[in-house]
Amino acid sequence: MFHSLDAILGPAYFWLFAGIATLCGIGLLLARHPINGAIYLIGVMLSLSGIYALLNSPFLAVLQVLVYAGAIMMLVVFVIMVLNQAKEHTIPLFDWFSLVGLILPLVLGAALIGTATSANAPTFRSDDKAGLIISPAADQSSSTVVFRAVDAGDGATYLWEFGDKTTGGGREIGHAYAQSGTYTAKLTVSGAKDAVMNSSATATFRAYAVPRGEIALLSATMFDVRAKGPGYYLLFELVGVVLLASVVGAVVLAKRSLESASPEKPAHQEGHH
Repeated sequence: MFHSLDAILGPAYFWLFAGIATLCGIGLLLARHPINGAIYLIGVMLSLSGIYALLNSPFLAVLQVLVYAGAIMMLVVFVIMVLNQAKEHTIPLFDWFSLVGLILPLVLGAALIGTATSANAPTFRSDDKAGLIISPAADQSSSTVVFRAVDAGDGATYLWEFGDKTTGGGREIGHAYAQSGTYTAKLTVSGAKDAVMNSSATATFRAYAVPRGEIALLSATMFDVRAKGPGYYLLFELVGVVLLASVVGAVVLAKRSLESASPEKPAHQEGHH
C-alpha cells in the first residue's frame, strides 16, 4: 500500500503508530471516566489501522476503522452515556473488580511472551557427517527455500526429500512450502565416483509462509478450521460472543436502572396533605 516508503520512513511510521497505541492503551487503563477510556480505545483502534496499512493490508486497515473505531465504539459510547444517565460520574482508579480483571491480561501476556520466545528459538540442526548439504544452513525467513549440495562429480545424482511428502532432483533446487513449520529435508547422493559421497544427510529447519496482505492467504490462515490448524477462528467467535453479551447486558442494566429510578415529587405538591 505504501510502496514509496523507504527504510527510514517505514520504521518511523511503525514506531509512531506503535507508540500512540501503547500510550492510548496505558491511558485506557488509567482513565477514571468511561468516556475518556472510550476515546483512548478509539486511539488504539486507529493506530492499529495505521499499522495494518504499513503491512500492505488495506482491507484490514479499512475494516479496523469502519467496524471497530466506527460502529462498535459508537455503540460503546452510546451505552456508556445511557448508563451514566447524563450525569458526571467518575470511577475509582483501581478497585477489587479491576484487580481481578488484571489476571486475564497478565496470563495472556505471559502466554504471548512464551509463544514468541519459543517461536524465535533456533531449531536448525543437521546430520551431515559427509558435508553434503551446503544450503540450508540455518532457519529460513521465507517459505521458498533454496537447497544446494556439494559437487559430487560427474555422474552423481541428487535426490531431495523436502519433508512435506514431496521430492526433487538436482544439485541446486528451490522449493516453496505451503505452510509455516519445521521440516526435515533429506539429501541422497548416488552414482558418485568417490564412494564417500554416496551417502545421505538430513537438515532440520524452520520455514515461514508469511501472507503479505493478500486476503486469500490471510483468510486461509486466520480461518483454518482443521484439527491441526492454529485455531484463530475460535478467538474471533469468542470475542464476538463476549462483545454481544457485553452490549446486551449493558442495555439491560441501563433499562433496569432507568425503570427503578423514582421520580422526584414537585416542590409545590408538598404540604397539601
